[in-house]
Amino acid sequence: MITIKYAPLHSTVVCEDKAEQKAVFAFLYKKFSVWVDGANFTPAYELGVWDGYARFFSKTSGQFPSGLLVKVASALLSEDYEFDVEDMPEPYKGHDSQEPIVLPNGMTMRDYQAATLRKTLKWYRGIWKVATNGGKTEMAAGLLKVLDSKANILILVPRKVIFHPFASRLKDSSKVDQAAMIGDGLFKPIMDGGITVAMYQTLSSRMKDKTVKKWLQSVDVLIVDECQFATAETFKKIIQKCPANFRIGMSGTPFKEEKHKRMEVRGLFGPILSVVS
Repeated sequence: MITIKYAPLHSTVVCEDKAEQKAVFAFLYKKFSVWVDGANFTPAYELGVWDGYARFFSKTSGQFPSGLLVKVASALLSEDYEFDVEDMPEPYKGHDSQEPIVLPNGMTMRDYQAATLRKTLKWYRGIWKVATNGGKTEMAAGLLKVLDSKANILILVPRKVIFHPFASRLKDSSKVDQAAMIGDGLFKPIMDGGITVAMYQTLSSRMKDKTVKKWLQSVDVLIVDECQFATAETFKKIIQKCPANFRIGMSGTPFKEEKHKRMEVRGLFGPILSVVS
């Protein structure tokens, strides 16, 4: 019997039978090995110390990035393997409601925005592929509205040019008194429940601070804007230190051209939940 043990950051495939485990691990290791474009021009490849592939499944531990759960499950099904998934969170209340969702500022969410929100409440993670002016801020505000008011929420943005505008629009849509700010000379995270909007560069510079590490461990909801940049090492380290159950990537162009980068983004967040052009 095969069991997939889910966790927000990394999930693990476990097999009762050792012979089956060896075969399953070898299959998934090969299935989730992706050629890195340009690898053949690197010194490591030329010296023969790297074969040029990025690995997204460990054949020793059975671990993989949890955003790839659907892909791993599909791969197992394609080979007629039977399996169970353990420790998945139950769908959040309201995921199956058809009632209109009205934001605190009085705006009613559009149908596609509400549908995306309900998918998020059901699956807890994924990518909102939303073009500019597609309503990302309102969708984030809608998610915050239906969640526990004591939830610790972190919204990461990659650029100064969108840092203040995003926080301002979020305050207007969600009608919170204030969103705490990390970036552009500000460092005022909310430690005990609330919304913090942060530039990842500023947060990355504080990662050795024990208080910051403890706070990241307490985050319940992680929303990453312009998630195509999340594969940058400094950005990724923050995401991987934050075991939030809700994990959302937002972007009009969430994937770069390189196949291994596309797999990496999916591994961090999950499948695409909506496409808004």
